[in-house]
Amino acid sequence: MFKRLILLLIILCAALVAEAQSVLTQSNVLKIATSKEGVYKIDASLLKSAGFNPSEIDPNKIGVYGMPGGSIPQANSIAYPNSPQQLAISKEANSNSSFESNEYILFYADHVDNIQYDFAEKIYSYSKNIYSDSLYFFIAIDDDNPQKLIQIVNESTTSTNTFNWSDQIYLHERELVNVLSSGRKWFGESFLVEKSRSFTFDLRNELASNQPIVLNSAYVGQSTSVDSLRISVNDFQLIEHPIPNISDSDYTAEGRLINNFDQISTSILSGRSLEVTLEHINSKGNQYSGYLDYLYLQVPEQNIFDSEQLVIRNRNFQLQSNFKVAIDLASEAKIWDVSDELMPRSINHNSGGFSFKNTNDTTEVKFVVFNQEIAYKPTFIESVDKLTLNTSSTPDFLIISHPAFIEAANKLASHRSSFSGFDVTVASTSDIFNEFGSGRRDVSALRNYIRKLYRQAPNKLKYVLMMGSGSYDYKNRVSRNTNYVPIYQSRESLDPVATYASDDFFVFMDDNEGAWEENTSNNDQMDLGIGRITARNLEDALHTVDKIIRYDKDPILKGKWRNELYYVADDEDNPSSSDINQFYKESQQLIDFVVSEFDYFNINKLFLGAYEQEAFASSERSPEMKDAINKMMEKGALLVNYIGHGAEESWTNEAILTNSMIRGWNNTNHFPLFVTATCEFGRHDNPFIVSGAQKLLHKHNSGAIALLTTSRPVYSSSNLKLNKAFYANAFKRENNTPQRLGDIIRETKNNSISDVNNRNFILLGDPSMTLGLPKEKIIVDELYNENGPTDTLRSLDKVSITGHIENFNGARLNDFDGEVIAELFDKAVLKETKEDEKYQFESFESVLYRGRGSVNNGEFTLTFYLPKEINYQNGLGKLSMYAANSKDLTDANGFKTDFTVGGSSNVGIEDDISPDITAFLNDSTFQNGDEVGSKNDLLISLYDEYGISISQNGLNNGVYFQLDDREKTKINDFFYYEKDSYQKGSVQVSLPELEEGMHQLKVGAVDVFNNPSETFIDFYVVSSDQLNILDFLVYPNPAQNNVNLVFAHNRKGEELEVNYEILDGFGRMVFSDKFVTSDLRRQDSWNLRAGGGEKIKAGIYFISLNLRSTSDASKTRQIKKLIVVN
Repeated sequence: MFKRLILLLIILCAALVAEAQSVLTQSNVLKIATSKEGVYKIDASLLKSAGFNPSEIDPNKIGVYGMPGGSIPQANSIAYPNSPQQLAISKEANSNSSFESNEYILFYADHVDNIQYDFAEKIYSYSKNIYSDSLYFFIAIDDDNPQKLIQIVNESTTSTNTFNWSDQIYLHERELVNVLSSGRKWFGESFLVEKSRSFTFDLRNELASNQPIVLNSAYVGQSTSVDSLRISVNDFQLIEHPIPNISDSDYTAEGRLINNFDQISTSILSGRSLEVTLEHINSKGNQYSGYLDYLYLQVPEQNIFDSEQLVIRNRNFQLQSNFKVAIDLASEAKIWDVSDELMPRSINHNSGGFSFKNTNDTTEVKFVVFNQEIAYKPTFIESVDKLTLNTSSTPDFLIISHPAFIEAANKLASHRSSFSGFDVTVASTSDIFNEFGSGRRDVSALRNYIRKLYRQAPNKLKYVLMMGSGSYDYKNRVSRNTNYVPIYQSRESLDPVATYASDDFFVFMDDNEGAWEENTSNNDQMDLGIGRITARNLEDALHTVDKIIRYDKDPILKGKWRNELYYVADDEDNPSSSDINQFYKESQQLIDFVVSEFDYFNINKLFLGAYEQEAFASSERSPEMKDAINKMMEKGALLVNYIGHGAEESWTNEAILTNSMIRGWNNTNHFPLFVTATCEFGRHDNPFIVSGAQKLLHKHNSGAIALLTTSRPVYSSSNLKLNKAFYANAFKRENNTPQRLGDIIRETKNNSISDVNNRNFILLGDPSMTLGLPKEKIIVDELYNENGPTDTLRSLDKVSITGHIENFNGARLNDFDGEVIAELFDKAVLKETKEDEKYQFESFESVLYRGRGSVNNGEFTLTFYLPKEINYQNGLGKLSMYAANSKDLTDANGFKTDFTVGGSSNVGIEDDISPDITAFLNDSTFQNGDEVGSKNDLLISLYDEYGISISQNGLNNGVYFQLDDREKTKINDFFYYEKDSYQKGSVQVSLPELEEGMHQLKVGAVDVFNNPSETFIDFYVVSSDQLNILDFLVYPNPAQNNVNLVFAHNRKGEELEVNYEILDGFGRMVFSDKFVTSDLRRQDSWNLRAGGGEKIKAGIYFISLNLRSTSDASKTRQIKKLIVVN
């Protein structure tokens, strides 16, 4: 057991049982930093640099607070304080209440890194502080009871154990390279070009005789052959250590770390300099390289004190109960026993040294010798505001935010409090690090804060959100770093499949958890739901929060998309794979489970092999599959599940999803949850990459609501295990209420632990958010045709559907008033992939009816004609339904599958009249020949006495458009009948981006009797490279009481800053209004009142419309004249 861990257990336990009030609750607290071990001085110049007048400060009321050096222990079982602890300090001051220029306070600062005595090996071990290169302390200016340094008497002893030497520590470690941009290990000098490197250590004092030097060398080898590392000291060849080889296969370790301990006899050395030479020896002639991790030397030196501080530690101190330290000292020299870093003690000495009684054989003994006049000086960092973290009550939902994103965190907290009734706490990372890490940005400080809240009110805290991106770089070594809210990085830093970044660590709350050893037997369990909004700027944070609020409470987002699940599967194009249909089969396993347990969903299968692929360079592309994914996002989905190959910015080798596609999406009224079982698509901690998952999460008013995604390469087997665990929990209800994402993810990960791959999955999103499952049930009471109740629907039947809404306890909801949407499917069809080894699967493809109806008092009736073009063979159809209550935000869904579709109606109706079609671009004010932008929406109104056919059966196209001379595009999936009608319907669909110039659009449709109809519109596309106002209307003009302001522009889907300025005839501003919109065409009104509220006078005014793009800052302006009359 290491010394520091024992110290913490013994000394700090009491602090956890009955903590004193934190120093950070006081006013006038300063934060300072130290960079090396030793005694530091607080003097008047330091206080003055902090903005204080030293003459107004009482040196007798100054206290110093901090924590031990090194990283905070990960293991929950190791007691650690929850606030900076009071240090014993020495005051060199008189008794008056003024801090004079010759007065100062002395305190001891531990080593920044972990240098610990290993009681088992009887040597000092070293590990880098991975979070900080400084220790931080807090100076309380007005401390009521500062801790004074105790002085112990230099007691005489009969011990013959006299030590005239001590172990001096020398380090060389440069953190230059993170091989994988993952994991906590950084390495130093490269051996790619220089195969031999020498490092010189200038010793402070002469070597002690008959004591070995301990050399700890850590090196990463990168060679496919078994090489060796030759170590020489002062040109004396010491030893060669073997370097294990690495594989040249994909996704294997990119280096092997060797950690060697060697002893060097001082008899072969002379002088006060050590030169350590490392040489990478390779005998195979293959390409090889390596990196130095660190060199650590434990050197026995004679005890000689000049003016520089001397830390005296000795590997043999711990073996003695009484001993003497021999060292020549002048009377002004000071000796402190710093075995307890927080409570050092002063020791009397004589000119020949001092004696010491060791009363604790489990504590490392060490001393520091110094001249107080030239003690080290700390660096002033900042003044610290009063904190109340340690006295705050436990919330239901905790948001930990970087200070830059507090506005977004508070906005989400306010929403979750009012909408969900949660107690919510927002805490800034800077406050937590000061309180729980004594200023260090250590991930364990965040965990300790969460755990304190969790333990003080068990079962209260449920969800934790990290507001801000993390980074693999804890110390800002890379440019444009994004370490806003640090994420846990694995110890493994060389194996791309075994390394990971994870938020799971923060919610391991049990006493036996937290150490989190990286092996297959570790099964730490998440006790809370945790997620992260990976914002790198306030705009990203606000965009994500705004989407969450809309998802919860905007009635526009209620829709049948909440019935839709999409399963996207890659083809396995690795020729060495044992099963090229693996991803299809895994997807089908998930689908089979969902259908068996939650059969009210519509399952949509997008299997890559079922789509045409084209040769592209050395790979292939599938424009058909990309179109299907774009169409999926335009139609809407509750959940999108992807299984297959991937990378940070794309899915599949065929690139069926790319960042450029995401940029083009404009799914403003439906935000899916993505589950991506693929490599690295959710990578979020690399400052140089913005992954596809991040783009989806932060895309303004579009993209995804959340993602369960991966941040590193993963194995298919563990992906499937996690995927199955997800679906076992995702759609379960607690007390008939859908679960929150945090509960789903917690259960998912706890039930799928197999190896570290599980830890690569992370929730990007709000864990306190409820998945948008409809809350109530739709029951279909009866199906009718012309002859009455029926269980068979035939072509050209006039069909009626009756039903009602009830809750999950079976009680009718008579107060449910609103709208129901019904979708009737023809029989499922058998499809197959196009590979040599074909995979067959069933899918409901052809929709025969999609319409809306009124729900009154919880009941509804829908009536329509089935199209002529159905599959006439009898088989089971499917009726899928969704309803939204107009009184509140409740909704419902349901289905029916126990009926037959097939055959022909025996009712003799004939019709040869084609449907009426009217087409517009963007809105109904469009006129044939108008100018438009390059991105447009197509709006189609249709009417037919018997209805419009959207069937996929037969040769007809249903509803379609054709641009210029391109192929026809079917748009049946976007057709809906108007409410309570089977005759009127409409389509709204986005057109492809168009080039500048004249274009013609043909729109066609057929009715249920297959009567076709077409119409044409012409329009001119104005380039979107330049922001243009296409239309600006001011009416009525002249105006008396109110005026309408209508404008259109050419930047579809883009956010614009709009600034109306109204000036009188003399150019004076009388009114202005500024806002942001993404509307392509917008109508506003002005009540002819000035900014102060008074009615403006009759006369001539000028209305200036100013637009500015938030994307590229381009601007445009138009001015209209307005006449105001009385």
